[in-house]
Amino acid sequence: MLTNQLKHHRVCPPKLIYDQAAGFGKIIADAYKASTGLTRLVARLVKNQRHSEGFAPEEFKLSDDNKTLTCPNGKSTHTTHNYSVTDGRRFCFLASQCRDCPLRKKCGPLDKYDRRYVFISDYRDFTLQALNYQKTEEFKQDMKLRPIIERHIACLVRYNDARRCRFRGCHKSDFQQKMCASAYNLKQWCHVPA
Repeated sequence: MLTNQLKHHRVCPPKLIYDQAAGFGKIIADAYKASTGLTRLVARLVKNQRHSEGFAPEEFKLSDDNKTLTCPNGKSTHTTHNYSVTDGRRFCFLASQCRDCPLRKKCGPLDKYDRRYVFISDYRDFTLQALNYQKTEEFKQDMKLRPIIERHIACLVRYNDARRCRFRGCHKSDFQQKMCASAYNLKQWCHVPA
């Protein structure tokens, strides 16, 4: 959407307020790239449930050259490899580094060899920027705008048949969605007092 808007109208909105489905670093990076840095994607970040106990990856400090990761206790590691499942790398803290650590119980899960793995996403910078933005008053004001549009989306989906496309192809499905929106607007118009 942002790419098409920039291509056809040569303008992008300064903010795109979205629900938590867009709360991933990759999606935030994609929005930034599509709008050539003109649009900020505003969404609550999704917390990683698998590693909810212990220190989050954001609490580890990554060096400027992206080759060294330092834990909250000040231990550093250069041992890393690309992660095959998603975009990013896994850093490994060896058992010799973690054995006598006073933060070991808080640190999180260790493998059977007492090693601690930390996944660092390629989109870490975008995630950290989003985390910092979530702490601002501006973010709270942005989130107050979301419920206003949510009821319109719910009405489109529930009462105007916008959940599923009945046709194949982008042009036909786009036409169907526009007709659903037109029907919704006409219903709203009928309720406006004269």
